[in-house]
Amino acid sequence: MIDKTENVLGQRVMHSISMLKQILEVMPHDIEAMEVIYRAYRNIGDDDNAFAYLKRLVDVSIEDRDTGAFGFIRHELKDYADKKPGIVSFLQERMDVYESLDEGELLEEEVDLPNEQDLSDEFALVWRLYEEGQLDQEEYLSVLHDLMDISGRDMDVPASMLHVLNDSGFAHINRIINYLSARSGVPCISLSNFEVSEDVIGILPYKYRAHKGALPFGRLGKDLMVAVLNPFNHRLEDEIETVSGQRCHTFLVEPSDYDLALDRIRSKEKKGADGEGVAVT
Repeated sequence: MIDKTENVLGQRVMHSISMLKQILEVMPHDIEAMEVIYRAYRNIGDDDNAFAYLKRLVDVSIEDRDTGAFGFIRHELKDYADKKPGIVSFLQERMDVYESLDEGELLEEEVDLPNEQDLSDEFALVWRLYEEGQLDQEEYLSVLHDLMDISGRDMDVPASMLHVLNDSGFAHINRIINYLSARSGVPCISLSNFEVSEDVIGILPYKYRAHKGALPFGRLGKDLMVAVLNPFNHRLEDEIETVSGQRCHTFLVEPSDYDLALDRIRSKEKKGADGEGVAVT
């Protein structure tokens, strides 16, 4: 029974990989798609093909002058250090040299770049739901495609999996949200039941609530309460604790509820221009 189940899962993964490769034929520099294919190959134990996409990630990242995936790549390369020491060392050196030569220039360019969003954790969330049977194959591929489509856009709301489901009219979004809450242990709340506290809005920079999907809205004792759209994004949770300098408690919210809260905050910030509302960060 186990062998049959594993075989079925392997077939589903291979079909997904095939579909993603077709997407790469149209968008050959889509880093998020490469990361998803890499993870998929790793999940079925095909380390050779996985490593090939890891190398491709290095090439495309350097060619596109995008170091955003370097941290992920370095972390994954550790698993190949013993089997492929020469190639791993070469890839690490390529990233080291690139960063040392272009760091200053890259920092200057960031000022003029749009607020691009790192969607690697959102792709990982879509994969989790597919692997755990919460999304069927058609839904999984549709969400991936929509996420890839919006990945390069400059938007004033987070590009999240939940936003994609909501915008597509996904009939079972409440089931998905309840599942995410139960699976992660992160409570699900409605921000409409809270008066977003003005004294905590500015604790995190604007990009966190508008692009990263982390909206501070109150306090729990001395700790910060933060609304999130991806309860499994522990990297973001660590980041907001570092940036805020405070311990944070995350709460899962519906995407429409999140957007309404953003609108209310922007309204207050607009009034702040006349010295009446909160300060814009």
